[in-house]
Amino acid sequence: MNSHFNNTDTQAGGRRFSLAVKVVSLALLGLTGCAGKTLQHTFYDGVRSTAEQCQLTRKPTDPACVSLSDYRQYEKERAREKGMAGLESSPQGKMSPP
Repeated sequence: MNSHFNNTDTQAGGRRFSLAVKVVSLALLGLTGCAGKTLQHTFYDGVRSTAEQCQLTRKPTDPACVSLSDYRQYEKERAREKGMAGLESSPQGKMSPP
């Protein structure tokens, strides 16, 4: 009799755990959808901060540090590069033979 109650409790606990995992998973998926651009911006700023720290602590014998522009400038450059790549791959950007 005692094992029957333990089995029922285990099943109920498993269902609650499964439900909790589903709820947490859905919440995390929702948050990542909202934070897409912010996450990219934060990541870029982190890399940029590391580059600035390199410049501040660089010794004359160390290799040169990377210099990165701010995020707005980075976005403009990316948009320009995408525009150029689109022109190169489009049929309108290529000249046809006479």
